[in-house]
Amino acid sequence: EAEKFDREEEVRRLKWFTPFLDGFRLSSRWCLVYDLQLNLRRIVLLYVAMFVNELAFVQLVVFMTSSLLSLVYLVYVRAFEDIVNHRIIVFNEMIVLIVAYFMTCELSFTDSSNEIGTAINQVIIFSLAVNSLVLIMGILHNIKLSIKACYIRKGLYKKC
Repeated sequence: EAEKFDREEEVRRLKWFTPFLDGFRLSSRWCLVYDLQLNLRRIVLLYVAMFVNELAFVQLVVFMTSSLLSLVYLVYVRAFEDIVNHRIIVFNEMIVLIVAYFMTCELSFTDSSNEIGTAINQVIIFSLAVNSLVLIMGILHNIKLSIKACYIRKGLYKKC
């Protein structure tokens, strides 16, 4: 009973932060670290880009390491309530890792840079297609639910 009360009290205190917590699972404190780790990652990458600008390979290693840690965090914690949102964020993080891998290959094998550039473009186009498909499917699902709700309100909807 006391644990339930503490959880309810915590949710009540977090009401002020509702816009920031929208979509996150509130059952675990680790889920709330997502924005913090994302911003720390951006700061580290900005620092590396500004002050280690002559060492492209070091930049890529830091970028790949931060992406890998973010991916491990996302898979381990599963910070989002909506499973589709979770899966698309994990998918996008994997795409970032694949592109970073190709960029590392670009630095290592400069003689085949055209083929590697084409591969990067294909991965990005694939990612764009998958994200667009998920977006369109979500929009169509919401339209379907809206039409169904309209029919239910008017009394025209009958389950078969």
